[in-house]
This record gives sequence, C-alpha cells and structure tokens, in this order.
Amino acid sequence: IEDMKLEQVPAHEEIARSLIQNSEIAKLVKTQWACDTELVARLICNEPNDDAERLLCSILSGPIDIDKMDYLYRDSLHCGVPYGMNFDSSRLINSICPNQTDSGIAITVKGKTAAEMMVFARYVMFSEVYWHHTVRSATAMLQRLCYEVFQQHKNSFYNDFCNQKTDTEFVHAMSKAATEDTSDLFECLFGPKRKLFKRKLEYTYSQNPALFRRIAHRPYSDLFHLSQQLVAELQNECNISIGANQVIIDAPPPGLEVQFKVPIVDGPSQYPLEDVSPIVKALATQQFDSFVKKIRIYAHPELENKISIESIQSALGRI
Repeated sequence: IEDMKLEQVPAHEEIARSLIQNSEIAKLVKTQWACDTELVARLICNEPNDDAERLLCSILSGPIDIDKMDYLYRDSLHCGVPYGMNFDSSRLINSICPNQTDSGIAITVKGKTAAEMMVFARYVMFSEVYWHHTVRSATAMLQRLCYEVFQQHKNSFYNDFCNQKTDTEFVHAMSKAATEDTSDLFECLFGPKRKLFKRKLEYTYSQNPALFRRIAHRPYSDLFHLSQQLVAELQNECNISIGANQVIIDAPPPGLEVQFKVPIVDGPSQYPLEDVSPIVKALATQQFDSFVKKIRIYAHPELENKISIESIQSALGRI
C-alpha cells in the first residue's frame, strides 16, 4: 500500500530505520556485527554524508543493486517462473567498479551483456508477475479496503493496522474495522473462499494515450473518486444496483520506475549504458510505465455478466 501515499504511514525505509535503531535488532547490529546503527540507518534511507557513503548507498539502492539481484531471483523462484533468473549475476557483480567520481557504482564493458539481461529480466518480471492482471486485482482490492478503513481511522491507521507483527493480526484488525460498505470486499479477499475481482477492461498507453494520460499517475484519492463516478455511470447505463466498492479502477501510481542509468567504464572513458544499448534504452525508460503498467477496470464476480465492455467504455468517456 506504499504506492497510495497515505498520510501518517511512513515509507518502508523509515520503518527500517526505527527497527535498526530502536528494536532488539539494534543490539544485534552493534554486538554481533560491530556496526554503527546510525550509519546503517542512513545508508538504508539514502542519506549519505560523503562520497564513501554515497558509494555504499548506490550498492543498496541504484540501477544495479543487491536488492534487485535478490528479489528478481527470489520472486522468480517462489512464483515458479524463470524470468528473473535469466541474467548472469556473477559476471555482473564481477564487473562492478566505482564511477569516475567515486560517488556511485559503474560497470566495466565486460558487464554490458549481463546488465542488458538484468534489465530484460526486470521488464519481464513486471510484465508477467508484478503487473499480472490477477496480482493487480488482489492489490487493487487490498488498496481499496485499506483506503476505506483509513478514512475512518486516520490517526491510528498505522499503529492499529500497518504495524501489526503478522499477516494474521493484520487481517484480524481489518475484519474488526469492516463496515457495511467494506465487509463484502473483505470477505472476497480474506474469507474462506477467495473471490478476486474480474478484469473487465484494460488499456496500455499505446492503446489509448488520452485515457492513459487522464487516469495514470494520479493520487489514489483521485482514483477512488473516479471509481465512484464510474459506478454511478454504470448503474444508470446498465440499470442495475452496484455496490460502492464493487468496481475498482487500477492504474500506475504517481512516479515512474527508476530508469536504468548506470555508467559503463571503458578505460579512461565513461558513458551511460543506455547510449550504447538500444535494449536498455527501450526497456528501461518507455516500456515500464507506458506498456507494462496498465489501466484496468475490475468488477466484483457477481457483476461479470451484468456489465459489458461497451458499457464501461461508454461510462469512462463521461467521467
């Protein structure tokens, strides 16, 4: 739910800072690893004090970093797909070097192909896993449920819901907060039999540039209100009763994916990887947000045969 940018809900890096400095983890970092917890927290939150720390930050979070190398492989493994494993991580790691100012990492020319393979692996994982329509259905439903609960518990939302220690405790807290408007949504997500909303319509930028520009990259509150307007239009169009949370618009959130801007070092020369790699230039910039991330309209399973694609297209044109 971090993409929703809810007030008083800190970014995950800030949550990590608190754990590293104030929890039982802090003692372990100091005694077992002999590390300065303040320094570790600064690096995770990307708040370097000098070039040496900037270099460490770029290893943790940058175009090529240990986070991406970890999650691409691990997510592929646990999702049962090969896409995130198809790059030569050893060659990529061995080609890493400081950039010309020693303020970040670069790669040597030997790592060019491995870097291209990593960019492609990330692109395919976004396309086939992270932005797969079923994954996004569950994501959109959870976001809507959290947004509705947040409206009723703004001052305590983080402590009462996000700060639970286990998934079970989070689900239990959400169940107690469910109202008449959200109880059905909660049951579809967390009930005895999961009933994910059905994809009724989807658009990429290339298929409908005007609609994409109108809906994508807007604050979540805007998507919520657009969904409400869509429900009202569909009720009139189809002459049926539709619950306030039975139709959901899912769209790319504000902010673009981090572009794959990493320098290639070739002797005394240094130049951006995307300048010498058409693959990187295409996949790391335009493709992610214009083609992989889609605008989708989801509807409750009960509405699957009650609202048509044509009626949704017509309603979208009026909101």
